[in-house]
Amino acid sequence: MKKIVLIPILLFIGCPLFAQSGEKNGQFGAGNLTEMLIRVDAGMEIIIEPSSSQAITYRYTFEGNEEAYEHYFEHFEPAFDIKGAEARLSISFPDQRKRNTNFKVSKHTLELNIPMNVMIGLQTRYSSVDIRGFRKGLRVENRSGKVLVNDIKESVMISNDYGEVTAGEISGDLKITNRSSKVDVKNVIGLVQINAEYSKINISAIDGDIAMTNRSGVLNAFDIRGGIRGVGPYMNYELTNIDGEISIDNKSGDVTIDGARTLSVSGDYVNIFAKGVNSGIPLQIDGRSADIRLEQIESDITLSGQYLNTELTNIDGSVTIRNRSGEITLTNISKDLSIEGEYLEIEVNKFYGENISVVNRSNDVSLETMSSLKRVFLENQYGDIEITLNKPFIGTVLLENEYGDLSSDLKLADQQVDRSDNSINISGKTGDGDGKLSIRNKSGDIQIRSN
Repeated sequence: MKKIVLIPILLFIGCPLFAQSGEKNGQFGAGNLTEMLIRVDAGMEIIIEPSSSQAITYRYTFEGNEEAYEHYFEHFEPAFDIKGAEARLSISFPDQRKRNTNFKVSKHTLELNIPMNVMIGLQTRYSSVDIRGFRKGLRVENRSGKVLVNDIKESVMISNDYGEVTAGEISGDLKITNRSSKVDVKNVIGLVQINAEYSKINISAIDGDIAMTNRSGVLNAFDIRGGIRGVGPYMNYELTNIDGEISIDNKSGDVTIDGARTLSVSGDYVNIFAKGVNSGIPLQIDGRSADIRLEQIESDITLSGQYLNTELTNIDGSVTIRNRSGEITLTNISKDLSIEGEYLEIEVNKFYGENISVVNRSNDVSLETMSSLKRVFLENQYGDIEITLNKPFIGTVLLENEYGDLSSDLKLADQQVDRSDNSINISGKTGDGDGKLSIRNKSGDIQIRSN
């Protein structure tokens, strides 16, 4: 049985638009209720808080002009229906018949107290929603207006097309659907799934994985004890301290990463700056035209694209680059290196690996090696090749140049020199090792310095 207390308050103030206000209170018996659906067909402020009792109480307050007062306040009659452990609370208002009705509302609030062990579903439109402190799951459907959810002990689902969503202290999976607004999520134990179109998303302190789809916007995530899967054509990412795998499928945007287990990025025009990837799991980047900058990576790296400018520093792993045109600058590479392209400007400093292969069509190639090499294959055209060997090379040597000069400090045994009008070929051997060094160039110089 419900109890209703009606407290009408008439305000006679100078402005006739906000002349009437009132408050209604009531309660319903909850019995053994475990699940409750709440439907509100008008936009208002909705506050739902937990109660330790077995009763459901409400407080409805309103302030507005006479037309709004008559439409909303005088027709506020909540309908409560309970069957076994399930209940439904419906709040509806008459259809607005007059086209030119001038509603002026300054306060429209519904406050509900519901037993904390009840699973809640809320369906509304154009409302501001604040729900917190429940031990069971929660489902919220709204169209436009702020939604705040906090301190829920089980899974949460939120749909809010054009309003901000804030969710925190969730002990369960979280799913958010949002079309265009701001989404803030923190302190979740479970999977976080966000489906959006034009949203700015902030996520932090998540003990679980993140799965996100967004057409255009920003994902800012940090302190994630799981992985991140992001899909969307025009996204920017700022990711910090990600314990799991990062996988991004994008078309155009910027990706900035500081601290991750591993990384995979696919996107035509995606600029990437990443440092602190340290699991040893191979890192994969596929792009078309972009700037790539990687630092302090403890993984093998594979880059493929067409017009990539690449800068890699302090890489504890092998590097493989397939690119058509761009600048490549590599510093302090610990393992094997393979580069293949057409119009690449290549500079490699402090290469500590044993094997290197470079195939290029045009522009200069510069290489500085810091350790003993086993296999070296360089092929270039329309550019110079310059190599500095800081440790002696031991093995067979083949140097071929056409339409350019050749200068080498290598002291070769059994040296053979074949000269013609346009070319010079030098072959021989240094020491008794089984290394192989082969350099071919056309329309450019070859210079080898051995320190």
